[in-house]
Amino acid sequence: MDWKRTVALVIVAVIALVLLMAFLSLAIKLALFAALVALAFYWFARARETWRRRRP
Repeated sequence: MDWKRTVALVIVAVIALVLLMAFLSLAIKLALFAALVALAFYWFARARETWRRRRP
């Protein structure tokens, strides 16, 4: 009975670890996407501001 509990605990731990890794991967991808969007927005706003300043 004891080895069954150990095997079940190991399986649950492996599943929890895989789910944690998947969640962390998704969180990193979302953070990277948000950073790229913020950088693009900043770049476009700065380019538009310099273009507006350049025109008389």
